[in-house]
Amino acid sequence: MLIDLETALAWLKMRPGDDDALVQELCLQASAIVIDYLKRPDHGWTAQTVPFHVKAAVLHVLKRLYDDRDAEMEGGPFPAHIKSLLDRDRDPALA
Repeated sequence: MLIDLETALAWLKMRPGDDDALVQELCLQASAIVIDYLKRPDHGWTAQTVPFHVKAAVLHVLKRLYDDRDAEMEGGPFPAHIKSLLDRDRDPALA
């Protein structure tokens, strides 16, 4: 997981104990979505060592997942402004 629960709760403007299990699960999902986009499963980052721009992307994905959990996410969890944070680190696909 690329962000800790405390950071996630603060980002979502929640207090500890306010649905921590859901937020923890969404943190895992958001981290997996970002890592999948970067195509770097062996990144080696932790919540303490993840680059700030990657952490920002995870937090933005987390917010989208949390806010849209009861509806269809228009544009998916990964709109252009989040991709722009990560494109410089993305492992290019080989054709």
